[in-house]
Amino acid sequence: MNIFNKIFLLEKKIEYNFKNKNLLLLSIIHKSFSHINNEKLEFLGDSILNFIITNILYNEYKNLNEGELTYIKSILVKSNTLLKIANNIKMHEYILIGKCEKKI
Repeated sequence: MNIFNKIFLLEKKIEYNFKNKNLLLLSIIHKSFSHINNEKLEFLGDSILNFIITNILYNEYKNLNEGELTYIKSILVKSNTLLKIANNIKMHEYILIGKCEKKI
């Protein structure tokens, strides 16, 4: 499958049409694939995800204190939870990785 097909199919999968296809392309490039990769976008995305989850929890669970909200947020943004979500949408099919990273 070529890169443009991956981008098109990923947009269909997540039901979002990116205005900037180059940004989407950059977001699926692993560092093992190219020196131009998604590491800085991943850094930014982690912060945005934290903000969005925090905002939702803050507004939806007004009866909880900050410790309880922090605990719930930690569950939602931890690696295992995000991995389950990525597996559900088969994200591995869209990521461009180097040959040394591919599982046999």
